[in-house]
Amino acid sequence: MGSKRFAGIRFQSHANDHLPIHVHAYFGRAGAAGVKLELRNGCFVVTKVIGVTRAEIRRAFEVANQHKDELIALFQESH
Repeated sequence: MGSKRFAGIRFQSHANDHLPIHVHAYFGRAGAAGVKLELRNGCFVVTKVIGVTRAEIRRAFEVANQHKDELIALFQESH
């Protein structure tokens, strides 16, 4: 499992996780609240949301796409 932090969001990739390339974004609160983002057509898109606000969803989407190359590398390093 690997993780990177950008703009206060922890992006995580689980070891030997399934394709397509994806990361999980967490906002520092305890529990399972977060966003799953999958790489589709060269852009991360939100595919699952648990217990976060619309503003957090939007922020996770924007930050993930700003750091797309690093997050793809994170996923690949975990596999």
